[in-house]
Amino acid sequence: MFKQLRKYNRSVIVTWLISYITVLMVPILISIVLYFITYQQVKTETNRSNALLLEQMEMSIDSKLKGLEQLSLEIALNRNISSFSSVDPPLSDAHYYDLFQISESLRTYKNANDYIEQIYVMYTNSDTVISTYDHMNRQGLFQKLRQQDDTSFDQWNSLFERKYVNGYTPMTFWDGGTATPVVVFARSLVFNTPGQPPAIVLFVMKDSKLIESAPRHPDARMFILDTESRYIAARTDPGLLPQHLTYGELRDQQGIVYKDVQEQQAAVSYITSKITGWKYVSVLPASLFNEKMQ
Repeated sequence: MFKQLRKYNRSVIVTWLISYITVLMVPILISIVLYFITYQQVKTETNRSNALLLEQMEMSIDSKLKGLEQLSLEIALNRNISSFSSVDPPLSDAHYYDLFQISESLRTYKNANDYIEQIYVMYTNSDTVISTYDHMNRQGLFQKLRQQDDTSFDQWNSLFERKYVNGYTPMTFWDGGTATPVVVFARSLVFNTPGQPPAIVLFVMKDSKLIESAPRHPDARMFILDTESRYIAARTDPGLLPQHLTYGELRDQQGIVYKDVQEQQAAVSYITSKITGWKYVSVLPASLFNEKMQ
């Protein structure tokens, strides 16, 4: 009789345990499913909000770059600027007066666009480069504006020896011993008078000014990647950006990839500029999704 009672008690305990475990597992399973669904929703909404900021960033920066293209056409129509392209060295006193007038025009263009740091017009015929306040030759401009400190003059000069120059290049601007990262938009000036020797206008923009007006995300690291996988401008220390991120990895017009940044996974959202083909990129740490969930 004692054995039967033990057997009965054991059966009751097992039944209770199964019942309790079942009752406990149901809410746990529901919580896990709800957590997963909510996590995906938080992740999607955060990425969607970030993508919207990138679209605004694209509109803000592209409008500036489009303004440069329009300004280059306006400069080409300037009579003083176009007529100087036929000048041969050596320069006469009358030519120096023309230099003064051209500098004055360039100052007007620069002051009307506060994101432009400097404007240069390079004349190949006379080896003359005119800026908003002075003039020099190509060698003088090379000392002020080049890609790297060890860039040779021949390497630098090859950028401007093409039949038609039209592109953006990251460079360093040396001014009074201070080196500043800049973006240079160089474009050949097409004058109304056929047969005139070519001239090239160079717009110099500081990285910081190029990106400062773009909207920002408090938790994101935002930067620009050009078609040669070079960082154009960034709102953070370059050491905090994804290392070895290439332009080819961001294949689509717009999208998101996941990369390891400082040994932590991060969501890398991007959108492609319609003007330059650059990638406007935002990096959000994946831990941000967990913080929002908590």
